[in-house]
Parts: sequence; structure tokens; C-alpha cells
Amino acid sequence: MSPPQPRPHRPTPGAPRPPRQPILIAPTIVRWILGVTVGAHLVRMAAAMGWLPQEAMGRLFLTLAFIPARYTHPGAVETELPGMLISPVGHTLIHGGWLHLLTNMGFLLAFGTAVARRMGPVVFLLLYALSAVGGVMLFAAFSPYEITPLVGASGAIFGVLGALLRVALYPPPGVAPAPPPFHHRRTAFMFAGAYLAINVVMTGAPALFGVDGGIAWEAHLGGFIAGFLLMPFLDGRGRPT
Repeated sequence: MSPPQPRPHRPTPGAPRPPRQPILIAPTIVRWILGVTVGAHLVRMAAAMGWLPQEAMGRLFLTLAFIPARYTHPGAVETELPGMLISPVGHTLIHGGWLHLLTNMGFLLAFGTAVARRMGPVVFLLLYALSAVGGVMLFAAFSPYEITPLVGASGAIFGVLGALLRVALYPPPGVAPAPPPFHHRRTAFMFAGAYLAINVVMTGAPALFGVDGGIAWEAHLGGFIAGFLLMPFLDGRGRPT
């Protein structure tokens, strides 16, 4: 006669269920960045269809886009000062096509949600902006006289990815790890590998993603390095109390 088997535990009728931890409910700051970026793309599309003044929109586009030659051409500061000041971060609002935009925003939701939960909205926005700046700085270092506009939020998102992998690789002792599904190194690297693979394909065949011109891998690398190095200083749960 086999020993009696333990009965599975069943919740008491009427008892409250334990709360479930959301996996992808983005913090407000992530949703704001996504909304503003998508809105900027819609405005650009409206201008391309003739619904908005194309000349004014064209000037705005060039002001937001990052052009390294602005910083190396003699006398450019007299005519290009707004672009010189705005474009290191403003270029994240412009994308080469819908697929380019949706790819970046999808990974912003994944990576940004995990990172933004560890810090306040202002600090996350600072990380996002500094990663974008780090990306264009490395791009300009490799191509200081480039006149082709650099656009897209990939550098900033690579910075958020770098920050996330920093927590996954070197979790601060005594504090909460990165939230699921990034709390295991293997999972974090799977998501990072997927994003990297997409960007490699985009670099080799940008037309498949509706992107005009090439992909600036230097900006991706610069953003990643910036996020990876900045995370210990910005991580709200990584600093001792």
C-alpha cells in the first residue's frame, strides 16, 4: 500500500490572491519618452505628406539631427548654434522609418522599464540623455567632418541596455537585482543579443527596415559605454543608504 500523497495547497475561498509583479508596465517617464518620440515622427510624416509647412519642418529636422561637421567647420557657430546645442539629444526624436522607430521603441519599453524602476524619472531621463550624448561623441570622433545627419534613438537605448547589463553583471550587494526577466544574467544577455542582432542586420541591410543611409554603429557603442559606466552613479538602488 502506497503512502498517502500530500494534497496540493489550495487557496482559501475568498482569501485575497498575492499580488502579481508586472513585467512590462512602463513607468511614466518611459511612456513620456515613447509618446514624444512617436509624436515627433508623426509630425515629420505629416510634413512629408504636405499637411505641414515643409520648409519649416525641414529646418527643424536639420536642427534636431546631429551633424558632426557643425563642430569642425570654421564659422559654423555663427549659423548653426541652435543645432549644436540641441542635436546631441534632439536627434533621438527623428527616425528613418516606421520599422526603425518601432524597433527602438519596443526595446525602450523592455530595457527602459527595467532600468527606470530603479531610479526616479529625472535620473532616468538624465541617463537617457547622457547616453545619447555619449553616442554622438564617439560617432563624431570617428567622423568629425561628416555632413550626413545622424538620427535615431539607438544610441540612447544602447545606453539603457548598457546600464541594465551593468546591474546584471555586477549586482550591487545587499540591494534588489534587476527586475524580471532581467534578474538572471542569461536572460539579460538573450535580450541584449536580440537587440544587437537586429542592429547588425540593420547595419548590413538598412533598406529592409525603412532606414535611409547606413547605421551608425559608433553611436551605438558610445551610448552603450556611457550607460555602462554611468549606471553605478545613477542607480538609486545601487548606492549605499
